[in-house]
Amino acid sequence: DASFRPQLILLDLHLPDIDGIEILRRIKAADEWRAIPVVLLTTSATDGEIARAYSNHAISYLVKPIGSDESKELIHVLCSYWFGKNRCPKICVAIDEVQHVPIAPQLRRGDYQAKTASTV
Repeated sequence: DASFRPQLILLDLHLPDIDGIEILRRIKAADEWRAIPVVLLTTSATDGEIARAYSNHAISYLVKPIGSDESKELIHVLCSYWFGKNRCPKICVAIDEVQHVPIAPQLRRGDYQAKTASTV
């Protein structure tokens, strides 16, 4: 849907066919997507990866726990904070690194509405 414009993108750094930093670069290169905040979620935390994320305009770099329940809780806390405290439109995008599919439908709780996007 061309009218879909998320208010926050949760992006995994390690994807099967493309590097998450490359997706971040594409987001930030597109005029209509540049202002959307991007949070990187990953299982690794090397200084080089963190530096690359911030130098490509990520607003945050979160190391997610190994377990899926803990990962979902981390995303829930982030979305609750972002949409509850910031009072921005309530849309959240997340991509699961294990299943490589949007996971936002499983996050529908609290006062935010989860919405998915599978491509940028």
